Amino acid sequence: MVTCGAEPLFFLDYFAASKLEPKSHAQIVKSIAKACKLSNCALLGGETAEMPGHYVGNNYDLAGFSVGVVEKAKLIDGKKIKAGQVLLAIESSGPHSNGYSLIRSIVKKKKPSQSIVNALLKPSLVRTEELKVKQKAQDVVDFLNLTHLSNELAGNLSGGQKKLLELGRTMMVDAKLVLLDEVGAGVNRTLLKDLGTAILKLNKEEGYTFCMIEHDMEFISRLCNPVIVMAEGSVLFEGTAEEAKKDEKVIESYLGRGSKIKDEN
Repeated sequence: MVTCGAEPLFFLDYFAASKLEPKSHAQIVKSIAKACKLSNCALLGGETAEMPGHYVGNNYDLAGFSVGVVEKAKLIDGKKIKAGQVLLAIESSGPHSNGYSLIRSIVKKKKPSQSIVNALLKPSLVRTEELKVKQKAQDVVDFLNLTHLSNELAGNLSGGQKKLLELGRTMMVDAKLVLLDEVGAGVNRTLLKDLGTAILKLNKEEGYTFCMIEHDMEFISRLCNPVIVMAEGSVLFEGTAEEAKKDEKVIESYLGRGSKIKDEN
């Protein structure tokens, strides 16, 4: 499935031994189920056989197969390969099924240390979940119009780009309630527009709820209706953004004369 670009749908196993031991058999099935979960693949069932005349002692046979699916347009079939292209080899994460016959013969001859034996028995790395997280991160970056900075270090981003990236972090965990503090601070108008567009889209299309603390009334009026204006922990105004701009208490507080309001009350 990996070679043709497919994603696994379900897996069936085959387990056979000279005598079935429920405890050890359950542990094996548990391990198979764990691997299937990591691969986002359903363990539908399988076959179990007890054959004392065929297997000896604690020997057992374990096999299985998986069925996957891939869109025809995304099928990897080699037709796109052209002369002059670069072939990249990816280092294996460790020994796999077909390599253990050779490993067993080497271990029998060389008698390696227990630490080497433990390393050889380390389970194969399942990259399905890792690849899904990577794809989700790329989708978030594309959504925020930061695709051209995909390979850039976060520390090298501008203030506005970092604000977009902070929003992206909430998208990675599918947070439905997001608190944003001083979203527009230090952000140029172009990036602020992108940030506002992303917030509106997440609110309307994905059901996100945003609780925002912001001084830029022009920016906030694009996003929120009604708005709540607070000063020193008290609510000064609640209504539309246009009404807030004309409210005397809001104007005084916005200009930094909140103490006067407090004295009048």
